[in-house]
Amino acid sequence: MNKDFDSGNANGTEEAINPIIKLLIREGHLTVEQAQYALRVTSKLHMSKPLCDVVRELGYVTDETIRQTVRRNQGELRIGDLLNGLGFLTDEELNRALDLQLQGGRQQKLGDILIQHKFLADEKLTEILAMQLGLPILELAAKDPDPGLMARGPVEYYEQYRFVPYDMQPDGSVRIAFADPLDPRSLDAARDYFGKTIVVCITRVSQLDDVLTKRKEELRVGNGTDLNRLNIVEIANSIVLAAFKRGASDIHVEPMADRLRVRFREDGVMVHFRDYPIGAVAPLVSRFKIMCGADIAEKRRHQDGRLIFNHMGVQIDLRMSFYVTVYGEQIVMRLLKNQEELLPMHELGMLPGMLNRFMDEALDAPSGVIMVTGPT
Repeated sequence: MNKDFDSGNANGTEEAINPIIKLLIREGHLTVEQAQYALRVTSKLHMSKPLCDVVRELGYVTDETIRQTVRRNQGELRIGDLLNGLGFLTDEELNRALDLQLQGGRQQKLGDILIQHKFLADEKLTEILAMQLGLPILELAAKDPDPGLMARGPVEYYEQYRFVPYDMQPDGSVRIAFADPLDPRSLDAARDYFGKTIVVCITRVSQLDDVLTKRKEELRVGNGTDLNRLNIVEIANSIVLAAFKRGASDIHVEPMADRLRVRFREDGVMVHFRDYPIGAVAPLVSRFKIMCGADIAEKRRHQDGRLIFNHMGVQIDLRMSFYVTVYGEQIVMRLLKNQEELLPMHELGMLPGMLNRFMDEALDAPSGVIMVTGPT
């Protein structure tokens, strides 16, 4: 960077130059004279305009040059400087947000303040950071983070530094979902737990908060501090209702080494539904045994049971099987909806030629037997 400019002697304009412009000058994409001219142009405009937009419109740099410069130097930028420099946040808005952060004793991240006080929408902030920094977005609402990785650190730590581990890559690196991937303290905290070769990703603040809230609730259940009868009843009912609403044919409740895994069979495919803390295994198994009339004291041999589950006028016929495994009793439930309607022939999914042949050669036959088989 030009020495006179860097020391603040370039006509008193150094403070008006935002950090992104300084990076462009340092890397040789922009001269000090061009930056000063752009400032003079900006001062004559009737409306406020980001300096990055002005130097781009003057033809000094391109959008791609700005984006690549930001990505190469993201460790030197703060989220407020980035948003302000690119025009997504005015000087007044940034100062107000910083004042709010100062009033709170700097306990809250600036990104959280921007969303909480509606300076920027949650989704918009995530899209901006992902685009400008070249980071992948992790949708935590679509898939829960790996429970084994989550268990490596305390939830208070994730909450303080605003990140969660998501999954492990084939090369052993861990993808981390950050609310603010520009915060060096958050990056250092993640590397302390998951190594230096983490894969930095971004997620929406609201989704991160939902994951952390769910994790704290799971820990309360797992520690027995909130493991009461009502809680287990609600969990058991919610599993059955969720399977019914998704059209699942089977529910698999499977104790693992570090968690209780629940999966549904949907259209013949096993689909992960949700994980619960390992402390929920015994009470949840007992609850389902009570529901279907099985012996809750017997834990060493296979048992079967049946239940008619009623909900809002809908009856679900449940056939349950309990199996002993290394980590506890596993439950497999078959859902049979008593009010299942018969589908018309043309809705069975057969190709037209196959359907016509089936009707002509099978259904219209004067005698014989039709056998329908499947994987289960």
